[in-house]
Amino acid sequence: MALFQPIDPLRPNAPFLACIDWAARRDPLGHKVHLTIAIIALAMIPLSSSIATIGSSILFVYAALRAPTIWPTWKPLGTNKCVILYLSLLGWLAISLLWSEDPAHGVRLLRGSRYLLLIPALLPLLRHTHLLLAGICGGVLFQNIMQLVGTDPRGGLSEHPGHTALWFTLALSILVLLPSASNQSRNGIVRRVLAVIPMLGIVSSAARATLAGSVLGVGCGMLLALIKRGPDRLAVLVSGSIVLALGLVLSFSPGTLMQSSMQTAIDAVAESDSGDVINHRDNVRPLWWRIGFDDFKTHPITGVGIGSAESSISNDPEVLEITKNGTEHSYVFRDDFHSLFVTVAAESGAIGLILLLIWITLLARQILCCGTLDRVLLAALVSFLVYSTLNTSIFTGRLVAFAAILMTFSIVQLPEQVSIRDATSEPT
Repeated sequence: MALFQPIDPLRPNAPFLACIDWAARRDPLGHKVHLTIAIIALAMIPLSSSIATIGSSILFVYAALRAPTIWPTWKPLGTNKCVILYLSLLGWLAISLLWSEDPAHGVRLLRGSRYLLLIPALLPLLRHTHLLLAGICGGVLFQNIMQLVGTDPRGGLSEHPGHTALWFTLALSILVLLPSASNQSRNGIVRRVLAVIPMLGIVSSAARATLAGSVLGVGCGMLLALIKRGPDRLAVLVSGSIVLALGLVLSFSPGTLMQSSMQTAIDAVAESDSGDVINHRDNVRPLWWRIGFDDFKTHPITGVGIGSAESSISNDPEVLEITKNGTEHSYVFRDDFHSLFVTVAAESGAIGLILLLIWITLLARQILCCGTLDRVLLAALVSFLVYSTLNTSIFTGRLVAFAAILMTFSIVQLPEQVSIRDATSEPT
């Protein structure tokens, strides 16, 4: 069998769905291999930074090799406002290297933006979105198993439990909120029972921001399901309420990692009120934010430049006073301000902050118009924003990948899902 099928050429102004169907039928074997690699890569991203790099790199290379066939599916990228705004923000951050205190470090921070290549790599596969989402859930469930049987109950295979737990919120949203044909759908029931597992993973991660994000995100998705009055809204409301209630009960139960983490935060606030400001790591975040706001006030339009946070923090008088007696409080040093919004404001000024806020607004609007995936992606976006308020999520590759997933699956209304055989065969 020939690798490329002799089918009619694609019309110059063919719509997007015609482009992805033509590419699949023109190169059926390549389409099947591409889909397999994509599912595996999406399963690998939630596991760890190194594993994510391996899986995504193979996907990017293979998509590049298929470029002569799949390039028509990339047409939406030139007109999609969300993609344009995100690239504009990264472009402005790159320009800010010109006045950065540490441009070399700024360049290293921008390396995570390579995960935006997920968008063109996945666009030709949107006829199989449910399989791609299953890949994400499979990777998350495997990570949850590793939390249970591995040496690190917080992160499993990952070095950063918080970044990993953000992917748990996406799997949770998929399992609870992905539409079913009815309240009694067998597949829907199985999915919603499995949703307990990533919720347990979130509790085990002790990542408080992801717990808050998952509760608010899934809550917003449930509200949207109720407003749109889908046939499975009762199943969504019941299962979502049960899973969220279970997560909250376990989070406040003595002995769990999440309860210990929340108690630590409460103790930190008490220490702060007593004047013992930096006797605990959780008290440091307001200090970083204050330094970031100081940089923003000093350079309100352009910011201090990407990569400058480490210099600003290291040279701050309060930080120098805290660390004057040695390395006991060395954890106050870091290379970002531990918040997406503070970091963007400090390092790229009002210009970067406005670009970020416009991107968020456009992405929310795009998600609400994307059809049946709207409640899943809305829940994931809310989780992402809650997490980003307390963590810098624009430079870490796996978090850029999270944003890329939200843009990819909302760029058009969810196409009709077809089997691999139907996607690669000529219509009768």
